[in-house]
Order: sequence, then C-alpha cells, then structure tokens
Amino acid sequence: MEHSFIMTNSISVSVSEDITKLFENYHKLCDTLREKSAANGAKKGGKTSSVSSKTPRSLMSQKCAVKFLQLLFKDENPQHQDSIAVFHDRPGFVEYIINVSNQKLQQLVDRGRCDGAEGQNKEKVYQYCCLIAGIYMSHYSQKLQSGETVDKLLTNAMLDGLHNAFKYISIQQSEKIDTFLESMVTIKENENTVYNMIKKIQQLIINILSSDDHHGRLKDVVSLLNIVNLLVHQLPVSSENYTKITEWLKKISTNQSIEDGPVVKRLLQQYFTMLSKSSNVLVVLRDVAQDVHSLCGDIDQEIELEERTHYSVVNQKTAVPTVILLVLSQLDKELDYSDWVLNSLKSSLTLMTTTKNAVLGDNSQDEETGPTQRETQERSLCGRLGTLTTVFHELCQSTLPTGLTIETLLKTITHLYNTLGLMAKYYLMMYTQKLGHFSVRFEKLVKLTGTHLTQLIYAFITYAQLSQSEQIQADGKDKKKSAAGTSGSAKIIKERKYIPNLIFSIEQYEKFLIQLTKKSKVDLMEHIKLSTSRDFRINTAALNEALEEQSSSSDDTDGDSDGSEKENDSTQNAPAAKTAAPRGTANTSTAVKEPPKKKSKLQIKGKSKVKKT
Repeated sequence: MEHSFIMTNSISVSVSEDITKLFENYHKLCDTLREKSAANGAKKGGKTSSVSSKTPRSLMSQKCAVKFLQLLFKDENPQHQDSIAVFHDRPGFVEYIINVSNQKLQQLVDRGRCDGAEGQNKEKVYQYCCLIAGIYMSHYSQKLQSGETVDKLLTNAMLDGLHNAFKYISIQQSEKIDTFLESMVTIKENENTVYNMIKKIQQLIINILSSDDHHGRLKDVVSLLNIVNLLVHQLPVSSENYTKITEWLKKISTNQSIEDGPVVKRLLQQYFTMLSKSSNVLVVLRDVAQDVHSLCGDIDQEIELEERTHYSVVNQKTAVPTVILLVLSQLDKELDYSDWVLNSLKSSLTLMTTTKNAVLGDNSQDEETGPTQRETQERSLCGRLGTLTTVFHELCQSTLPTGLTIETLLKTITHLYNTLGLMAKYYLMMYTQKLGHFSVRFEKLVKLTGTHLTQLIYAFITYAQLSQSEQIQADGKDKKKSAAGTSGSAKIIKERKYIPNLIFSIEQYEKFLIQLTKKSKVDLMEHIKLSTSRDFRINTAALNEALEEQSSSSDDTDGDSDGSEKENDSTQNAPAAKTAAPRGTANTSTAVKEPPKKKSKLQIKGKSKVKKT
C-alpha cells in the first residue's frame, strides 16, 4: 500500500481502488492469523478469547501515514475528491490509517523513537507530530462546532493520538512546545502560547457540556482534560494564567451537574492537583467531605441532614464511591507530605542535639533564627493536621457501603493517627533533649482529635461491624452462593483486618500523649477519653432483656428454692453449706445438686498444725 501510494505523482480513482484492494487482502490475512492464533491457544489448554480488533504492528512508515491523513482530511482539491471518496467508502480504511498514526505516536512516547527509516530523526519526527496533531485538532473542532454526527470511534482515536502527540513533545522536545502549539492555534502578539491553547481546549469542553447530546461525548472531556494537565506543567504556579485555570475548574465543578463517574473523577483530580500546588486544598476537601456526608446520610439515623452541596458534580450517582475514594486518595497524599515534614523536623532536631555546644556558642543570631523557623513549620503542620481532622470528622459520620469504601477510609484514618503519634513522639524527643516545648496549636490539635474525631471513629467502627454482620447474614440466607457473594464475604473479612490496626494506632497516639503529659506538666489527656474498644462489645438492650427474664423466672421458683435449701441443710455438713449457689443465679436447683467442695490442702495443713500444738 505504501509503495503504491508514494510512487504515484498524483492520486487517481484507479490508484485508490488498487490501494483499497490491497487493504482488503491485508485485512483478510490479519483475520486469518488471529483466528489461527486463538485456535492454537485453545488446543494447548489456554482460555479461548474473542478475536482482538486491535491493529497489529504495522510496517507502514510515519511519513506515509501522515500523507494519508493529509489526503483524507485536509485535501480540498476538486480533482481529488472522487479518489478520496473511494477511501472513505471502504469500511475500516480511515480507521486503520488513524490507528497506524497513533501506533507511531505511542512508540514515540514509550521509546522516544518509532519504526521506520526516519523514526530516529528527531527533526522529522517533530514535523510529523505537528502535522498529525494539527489535523486531529482541526477536524475535531470543526465537527464539534458544526454539530454534525460523527463516528465516536474515530473521534476517540483522534483524541488519544492528540494526547500522545502532546505528551511526546512536552517530555522529549519541550523546548519546541511553543512552535508546536503555534502550528495548531493562531497566536496574537504578547500572548502566552500555552495558555491560548488551554483556552481553546476549555472552549471545546464547554461546547461538549452545553450540547444537547453531551452524554455521548463525555468520554472526550476526559481526553481533553488529560491534555490540559500536560500543558499546565508548562505554566508557573504563581502566574495569573495558572490561577485562571484553577478558577475555571472550580466553576465547572460548582455549576455543572455531571453524573458520569470517570469525568467527575478526572475533573476533581485536576482541580485538587492544581490547588495543592498553589493554595490550601484541604479547605476544598473539607467542603467535598461535607457534600458526601450530606448526600449519604448520617450513621445516626435520628439525625437528618440537608441535601445541600458546595459542588454540583458531587451528587447521588458520583458521591460513592467515585468522589469519596478520590478525596481519600488526596488525603493520603497530604498525610505523606506531613510525614515528610515531620521527619525533616526530627532530623533537624537530631542535628541540633549533636551540635548543641556549637549552637549555644557565640553565634546568637543562629540561635534565634533556627528555633523560630522550626516553630513556624510546627505551627503550620498543626494547622494542616487540624484541617485534616475536620475532613475525617465528616467522613466518619457518613453512611457508607460495605466494601472498598470503608476499607480505604479505615486505612487512611490509621495513617492519620500514625502521623499524630509521630508528632507526639517528636515533641517527646524535644522535651527529653530539653530543646524546646510544644506550641498552643498542638494543644488545640490534641483537643480537636479528642472531641471531634476519636469517639466518632469508635461509633463508625460499630457501624461498620454491624454492616458486615448484616452482609454476612444476607449472604448466608442465599443458598446458591454466587461468585459475587463469595467476593463480598472476602472483602468483609479483609475489612476486619484494618480495625485492629486502627485501634492500635489510636492507642499508640494516646500512649505518647500520656508520656508527653508527664514530661511537659500539661494535661493533654483532659479532653481525651481512653479507648475501650476491644474484641467484644456489651449489647445493653440484650442484657436488659436477659435480666428481666432472669428476674421473672427467679420469682416463679421461689417456693421450690426454699424447699430445696431445707433439704440441702439436712443432708450436707456446715462447710458444704457455705458452697451454695450465689445470689442471682438463673436456676438454684442446679446448685443444690452439686457435690460439696473438697477442702484445700491449706485447710488440712492448718488442722494438722493445731493438733500438734
């Protein structure tokens, strides 16, 4: 096909027909090879799989693929339209050319080069990437603005190829990113090239979300956001353009009610990532956690919550598990950062201990600036952990389904208490070495965890265990154990492993606080109730019911009990009478039938000593 196409000076209908015939033969050969491969796998005992429609590794060069794309989508010569129509009328041909082009782009992303004679020539590869990306962008934009019905497979393939082209240029040839973007967008003077490209993509996303049939194109939003993510890395975090993009993401999340899980996940993920670099993302995470709590309901059924949310993308279809798992993932990253800061502070404290004499020497300026910088970091870290505590305060009160959601929440809360324990241990080391004291913010943080989190966690553990028991009972009633039921039980068993780890982390944190209280002479345990959660729990309702039944049965057997006691007094000696059943037993007649207790060796030795005297 490449030889027939490249060697012709001008395209004609006959040449197009020859190329399409070659494509038909190539297609038949590929199908035959796939079928034989599947049959051989079945004979060897392997699992029979459906025939894959993925384009095999092509020998067509990137140069030929680009020329085909230019002919199919850019050529407006009237004399070529009949020849082009032959290619478009052949089913699968246009899709094949796009797949080959994307295959070359994927090779560039993975290896930095692609198959073909010019695959290692960076300048040629860059030119081809510019041509492919320009064709994809212009074709997709025209179809979207015109509102024409398009082949979703082709548009999705084009967006995937466009993303790979951006990825290769931004990683392998980032110094040419501006000229690469100028080949696709008209740039005005004194304007940022990257930001102009992002604005064009923003307009495409808005057109998709505002269109009537946007549900069929929501997958395109994910691909476009992936391209935005690549371009954002080219902007300074402190720039005005970076802030504008963040505000745009907030506006979309607040105003657009999107119910597609992957789109919401990618949108919020991009928003959280950008916020974590420029401002305080924890405040936004707290608002999202409040939205999840409001939509899921409270674990206390007597509490009614208003279904009022800060972000429209957080709704009944996306709150669980999409949004909450994304929030927990971001919280885990924030806790990792807090651990890194704590370890850094601990290292500096160790360094101060080893060089204590030098620090206390003549350089008084270093003595003042060092602790001040450290205390500033400590106060900032206490504020960060305090906001994290308020986020978990909302999530621990939410009614969540049994499975991955509860499991991830328990793991992340365990991480939080490990971090809190690490901080308490850091201050304990500080008091031991007599290098300083904790700040008022740390006292407030300890109070906040004791009053707003720890007790709620034990209530949430109770809720999780009850949900697990109900799930196990529901699976047990089903006589036909399906594969789904078995996997559900396995998830429940896995959840149970995280509860002891969480309780242990809480107790370790409280242990360090008790030690720190003794060192600092400040009562840090004032607002903390020591943990009492163990492997068993007293059910007060069942206990009261059992006591009522016991008291009623004891009243009915009072007469029989008196008669049996008299008979027992006449038949047993005095020491045996002292071994009667204690007060409050359910059935006193059983105590009468018991044989008298044997005397202990101590009593026998005592009597023998008396006889000797």
